Amino acid sequence: MSKILISALGAGRSKENRVYPKSKYRIENKVYDEESFIGIALIKHFQIDKNIIIGTSKSIWEEYYKIVSLHKFNKYNEEIYWDLAFKIDENNVNTEDLGIIHDDTKGFSKGILIDYGMNNDELINNFHLLMNITEELNDGDEIYIDITHSFRSLSLYMFIILNYLQNVSNKNIKISYISYGMFEEKKDDITPVINLNILYEAIEWIKGASEFAKYGNAYNLTKLMDNQDIGKKINNFTDALNMTYVVELKKQLKQLSKINFDELKGFEKFIVPKVVEDFLNRFNKYMKKEKEYLFQLEISKFFYDKNMYSNAFLMLHESILTYFIEGDEDIKNMYSDEQTRQKIKNIVKNPYKAKDYKNDNDFNELCKIYQTITPIRNTIAHAIEAGRVSSTDISNFENLYYKKVAQIYSKNKSYYLGDYI
Repeated sequence: MSKILISALGAGRSKENRVYPKSKYRIENKVYDEESFIGIALIKHFQIDKNIIIGTSKSIWEEYYKIVSLHKFNKYNEEIYWDLAFKIDENNVNTEDLGIIHDDTKGFSKGILIDYGMNNDELINNFHLLMNITEELNDGDEIYIDITHSFRSLSLYMFIILNYLQNVSNKNIKISYISYGMFEEKKDDITPVINLNILYEAIEWIKGASEFAKYGNAYNLTKLMDNQDIGKKINNFTDALNMTYVVELKKQLKQLSKINFDELKGFEKFIVPKVVEDFLNRFNKYMKKEKEYLFQLEISKFFYDKNMYSNAFLMLHESILTYFIEGDEDIKNMYSDEQTRQKIKNIVKNPYKAKDYKNDNDFNELCKIYQTITPIRNTIAHAIEAGRVSSTDISNFENLYYKKVAQIYSKNKSYYLGDYI
């Protein structure tokens, strides 16, 4: 495991005075002697093993090389220094030059040469170069990021790197510290170094909230929460949703509605109530109704809206059986009984058995939709190859199935299919 500092390198103060002004730095209440680069103070404080440094062809690579070499080895190669200085003046620094820095610092410094990002091609190339930083990292590495120097757009790149490392890279990497030297608040020649980890935490909170809002997946969100009692209630809802346990789902929604959000603090106070209330607002009217088939219908549409298509079809398929059972006064409370559902299913698959409804267009339409969905349901449930085209079935869901079913349900018609079982 290594401690790696990822930092940026600018062009200095001016062409005549390229070095940054020396300053003392306060990091976590410890003050470090005057340095030209904040990176040296960070290297000392966190005992950094490697510095990945990002800059352009006009960055002050020669000064960086000199100061880092003096810190690490108490000496530097003047030939390398002046060669870099000349090439920087000519705007002619290349990756090979940065490789020389790497070799002379015994691998401590890894320079990454980026473009200025003046157009999309340069921006995309920079993105590619910065994503390659992951090749320099190993499982268990601790990452320290500094955004003090260089042009401000590089700070945005840094946060993109953070997201990539945490959400795309398959390496187990810890983001330990995000620093910014706040020169504008310098007092007594001491520059405070601010820990901006809270901004990274905000990104993680937003990501967790987005996953919950988009897919009903609260696991990453609740991992961030201090209030585990409320977190557990939210996870229970997610569990029921992911398992498509509809009866339990309604119970968990009722539990969510009882949460006292005043108990929350920090980020969770501002983010958790919003995403939870979005779910409650969507399902609130169905929680209060006795008709289970309406709740199942809404859940099927919810799954469809969240691109969880297999669950959408399964739930719509079952809602039709529930509709027929709940519409019959004699068996309306038996919609959870497996034998009753099997008997009603046999009639829906063979509607000619219900002779009283042979001329009922709505009855026949529902039976037809059920029969059409059944092969889709079976393909999903049994993982069989049935020659179906997923994109076609998905595109048909809303207009050919869901809307027609919802329209029929809205008529509140009753069918006494219990007479035929």
